[in-house]
Amino acid sequence: MYFGSVKFFKHLIVTVLIVVFLAPTVSAIISGIKCTENSKKIEKMEETINTFDETFPDKLSSEVHKEIVDSVNTEKTAFQNEIENYVLVQVTDLNQQIDLSMTQKINGLDNSTSSRLSKLQTDLNSNIANKTSDLNSQIKNLDSSISARLEALQKRLDEYENSQETSGT
Repeated sequence: MYFGSVKFFKHLIVTVLIVVFLAPTVSAIISGIKCTENSKKIEKMEETINTFDETFPDKLSSEVHKEIVDSVNTEKTAFQNEIENYVLVQVTDLNQQIDLSMTQKINGLDNSTSSRLSKLQTDLNSNIANKTSDLNSQIKNLDSSISARLEALQKRLDEYENSQETSGT
C-alpha cells in the first residue's frame, strides 16, 4: 500500500512544495505574458487615441462646420421663404388697398365731376334760356320796330305816291 506509506507522504510533500513554488512561478509567467499582451494592446490604443486626437479636432471641426453650414443654409432657406411669403402677402394687401383707394378716389372724382358738370349744364341751360328769352324779346322789339318803320315808310311812300299823283294829274 502506497497511499499509507512514508514514500507516498514524501512524494506528496515534494509535490505540494513543487506545486506551491511552481504555481506562483507559472502564474507569474502567464501573468507576465498577459501583461505584455495587454501592454501592447494599451500601446496600440494609445497610438489610436493619439492619432484620433491629432485628426479628430480637424475632422470634428470640419463635420461641425459642415453641420452648421447645412443648418444655417436650411434655416436661411426657410427664413427666406417665410420672408418672401410675408412680402407677397403684404404686397398683395397693399395692392388691394391701393386698388380700393384708387377706385374710391376715381368714384369720388367721377361723382364730383358729374355733379359739377350737372351744375354747369343747369347753369348753361339757364343762361341759354335767359339769353334765348332776351333774344326773343329783342327780336320781337326789332320786329315791332321794323314793322313800325315799314308802316311809316309805307305811309310815306303812299303819301309820296299820292302827292305825285296829285301833282301829275
